[in-house]
Amino acid sequence: MDGSIPSNPSAPTLASKVVANGAAGNYLVLYAAGRKTITNVCFAGYNKSGFSAASPIYTYTIDLSTPSPSPTPVPITACTATLDKNLALHVPYITYIQTAFNTTVSFSADFTYELNLNYPSLIIFKYADLNMITNPSFSCAAATLSSALVLHVPDVLFPDGVTHVWADLTYSTTLSTDGNDYFVVTNYGNL
Repeated sequence: MDGSIPSNPSAPTLASKVVANGAAGNYLVLYAAGRKTITNVCFAGYNKSGFSAASPIYTYTIDLSTPSPSPTPVPITACTATLDKNLALHVPYITYIQTAFNTTVSFSADFTYELNLNYPSLIIFKYADLNMITNPSFSCAAATLSSALVLHVPDVLFPDGVTHVWADLTYSTTLSTDGNDYFVVTNYGNL
């Protein structure tokens, strides 16, 4: 009852404690609440000629151990960016401080994952669309775009609907030469 794998059972004999008549029968397995029990069994037929060959060994597990507590889910807010199954990234709320004018611009943006065989180890997103937000009323942490064009996204929800990460995407002048704007993931981590 300690959860360890027991030794294989010996071939059944007349002294075996479990006897079933016909095609079905019951056998007793001792278990304890809060513990994991593993038992190995094998079967053999018996008639006036004696025992048949033993069956293969079957392993059964009864797990009554206390499950580990689930991690506290990260709340989804109006500022949570989403990465869909097609690897399209939607960032719903981004702020950019225009230092020359001492103003803050707010917008949402969409990006698409872009595989570049010249840079296969890079995680590259192509800028796809931008929508200005004129009167932001969000009460959550916005993604921020720095003057160095580093986009810090504090919460990205993955397509599994469970995994949350933060990510930094940096504008790439090297890749942005074909009329498109590309950002490379330069840092990220789990929330």
